[in-house]
Amino acid sequence: MNKKYAYALAAIIALALIMLFVFKPNGEKGNKYIELIPANSTIVNQTDIMALVKKSDIANSGLAKRLTNGDAISGVLKKYMEDPKKIGLDAREPVYIFANANDSTTGIAIKMLDDDDFYDFLTDLHKENGLIGEIVPGDNIKTAAIEGYGTVAFNEQAALVFISGKSVAGNTADQAYQLFNMKSEEQFAQTADYKRMKEAKGDARIFLSMDFALELPGFINVFSLPDSTETKNVRMLFAANFDDGEANITGEIYSNDPTTATHLKDQWKNIKHVNGDYLNLMDGKGFLFATGCIDGITLTEAMDREAQSNGDLKNLLKNKHEKELYAKIKNIVKEANGDAALAIGLTNDGESAIPLAIHLAAKMKGSSFLADGDYWIQQANRYCNFEFSDFDTDDEMPRPKVMSRIDKNTYSFSLMGINAKVGVDGGNLFYLTTKESAADMLKQPVNSFLAANKNHVTAGYGFAMIDLKTAQPFIEEIVGDDTPFSTAASVVESVTLNVDDINKGVLKLNMTDHKANALKQLVELYMKATK
Repeated sequence: MNKKYAYALAAIIALALIMLFVFKPNGEKGNKYIELIPANSTIVNQTDIMALVKKSDIANSGLAKRLTNGDAISGVLKKYMEDPKKIGLDAREPVYIFANANDSTTGIAIKMLDDDDFYDFLTDLHKENGLIGEIVPGDNIKTAAIEGYGTVAFNEQAALVFISGKSVAGNTADQAYQLFNMKSEEQFAQTADYKRMKEAKGDARIFLSMDFALELPGFINVFSLPDSTETKNVRMLFAANFDDGEANITGEIYSNDPTTATHLKDQWKNIKHVNGDYLNLMDGKGFLFATGCIDGITLTEAMDREAQSNGDLKNLLKNKHEKELYAKIKNIVKEANGDAALAIGLTNDGESAIPLAIHLAAKMKGSSFLADGDYWIQQANRYCNFEFSDFDTDDEMPRPKVMSRIDKNTYSFSLMGINAKVGVDGGNLFYLTTKESAADMLKQPVNSFLAANKNHVTAGYGFAMIDLKTAQPFIEEIVGDDTPFSTAASVVESVTLNVDDINKGVLKLNMTDHKANALKQLVELYMKATK
């Protein structure tokens, strides 16, 4: 990165932090600067900096002092730190960062406090190092080039920092000028997406349009919509809020297009609430747990699409035997239409080497695995001498017998160091464990965390949890005591994800201190990790 650019970025961050301490909440609302955001933006972030600074208690954390004591702080910046209001920007209103990921353009829109002060600030930066160019007056805005990167444009109501990924710096002034002169229908502020963003509650909100995903190499249509035209109409909205003892990030998937919205609802209508009556299969010492609904029909359709589009797989399935195997696997996937759960824990905690215990359970409509047990043993063992061409070694890899029958309902499984018991109970429950026998798995003690959260598990469509405190001894055993994970575990107790509605979910960071604000604890974590 250009040193001057790094200098400017650090300077802006430092000054923004300092500014916030001298402002009081603004009772007057203005939205002229919001009108600079184009409607075709694929990403829009709204951040309430005042709320974040207050919640983080950044003045007492030492972070502001650390940022302002670096080499990036020059004489000009130190001068403005003595009276941050003289910068001319208004920190009392949210700051917007917007981008069009399809052409790599990015902009930052900030409300103006005093454009004369901002003019003087840019002029002083220009005189100091030339990173900011001379200020050029226009019809209704003034512009100044950011050397090699973009343009700062402003008037008496708003300031805009604009960078274009597909244009040379000389053209960004024209593009910035266009944003100041957009028609109403061209503005993001006039869209239904902006209205939804305003109604969301949170210290920071992010809007994403799936339009940008279509430009990604190898993009897979995860929404299974008929064509890319509909995929680009899918929207995501995230809102983050920091409270005492927890941080919550809510996410929502939706579409304003009637046809796309209908197709999304058609996909979701067959998804049922998680039953959760298999929780007693999960290890009581687990530190990771996840459960959710399996839509076997949708997965089967996705398999068929992959078989048609993947040239290597398409050629493989021309073989009669592979085609038969694929058909049987697809039938199992189709029948696995219900709940599934995964738990990972420790087999013991008293030895130096701590192996993992993996438990997997899935409700199945049929019993094809059991009925075709001999067939699956034959197929699994057929690959025990399979050549793993991706491994760059001449050493012969151990390839023991992959699968064998233990009893009527139970099989042993061993592959590349993973030894497990696999079974089907009652013809409608598939389970796997690496700790106990498959029969003993049915007698597992109930995981206390899961028992306490059973209402979340069974009332929603999916639930996941990682208990950092429980996982900490295992992680330290593998990578050592002095790790970022251990540092994080001292502040973050656990992480949970609850999909409480078909198209909505909440990611929650549960902090070790239940009384202090989560953001304050995260800032302290950052200070501890980077000291």
